[in-house]
Amino acid sequence: MIRCRAQQTLLVLSQRLTRIWALFGLLIICGGVDVEVATAGTQPQESLEVQRPLMIGWAPFSRDEGELLDDKPLQELIDYWAVIANRQRIPFLLKRVDRFDDLMQAVENGRLDGAIRMIEATPERDEDLLLTEPVASDSWVVFTKPTQGDPLLALLSVFVSPDALVLYAQMIGVMFLVALPIVIVEQRKMGAGVEVFRSPRQVVRHLVFFLQKTLMLSTDHTTTTLSRLVSIIALFIRLLLAALFTSYFLAKLRDTMAGGQAPSVQSLADLRSLQPVAVLRGGVTSSAVNSYGLEYVTCAHFADCMRMVKQGQARSAVVPSIAGEWLLHEDASLSGLVRRPGELRQYFIHFAFSKSILETHPGVYHRINKEIVGSYSDGLNARLQKRLTP
Repeated sequence: MIRCRAQQTLLVLSQRLTRIWALFGLLIICGGVDVEVATAGTQPQESLEVQRPLMIGWAPFSRDEGELLDDKPLQELIDYWAVIANRQRIPFLLKRVDRFDDLMQAVENGRLDGAIRMIEATPERDEDLLLTEPVASDSWVVFTKPTQGDPLLALLSVFVSPDALVLYAQMIGVMFLVALPIVIVEQRKMGAGVEVFRSPRQVVRHLVFFLQKTLMLSTDHTTTTLSRLVSIIALFIRLLLAALFTSYFLAKLRDTMAGGQAPSVQSLADLRSLQPVAVLRGGVTSSAVNSYGLEYVTCAHFADCMRMVKQGQARSAVVPSIAGEWLLHEDASLSGLVRRPGELRQYFIHFAFSKSILETHPGVYHRINKEIVGSYSDGLNARLQKRLTP
């Protein structure tokens, strides 16, 4: 009987131990699940959003094959983008695309994640692409050949210009003013007194006489100290006037011969006398001139547009101010072209991204815009604009 009770006690103890081990195992399993879930929840947000580097494309201003540094304005934009991406820990790879229209098409189709270029916002691009906040500002300007004309006609146009006529009147007036005291002093010396001024003919005769002497830069017609001092002062004034007129005349003549007197271009209507117009293929200006009914030719690069003007295939080229000034300074083949006064219009420069990154890289587009807006206050954007300004 004692043996049976011992067996029953051992059975009860084994059952209780089994339950305890089962409960302990369950607690271990539940604890493992909790630890695994907590570990997944603490992964960095960036690693979840950026699954692969962004493929960012860029297109050069010129068709020449070369390194990225060949286009300094583009290099400045890419350096700015690199700072924005590094601040947000966004990895990216750069890819060159030879033509601007191919670059925009690749971003629209999702073959590239983004594009760095002087991209202007349009209703069509707002619908097909994700445009960032503005990163810089620029303007569309016109480049042409210098105005070639007859040098004699250019010389005559300077002499008879309204500004020159005003200058003539000022010089004559000053000369009469400095000659009049000499007339008074000399007439008193000769004893003519006030009676001279009662005869208009005598007044005119004496004024012409002393003005003639004054223009001949001589003081030998004077005999008194006062009149000689007046003549010396008059000589000094005449020299200043002569220097002023000469500098004005030479500057006006230089500007006229170099095309500086060409009419300014401030609207598409001003391009009617400059047709055909060279514009970038796939750019905003090509649509604008087409809708306005202007004759135009397209080119793959801004340098090609300006080269068409140089070669006579177009009379004018519409390009961004930053790109045009830089190409004119760096490309020797474009020497001789001039920028017309005025601006067609100003615009903001944006970066463009494919809408597919909203799914492949969620949250990245918002972070990029947030960092660009922040660059307005920390000086990064101001430094970019200063470096881009020609």
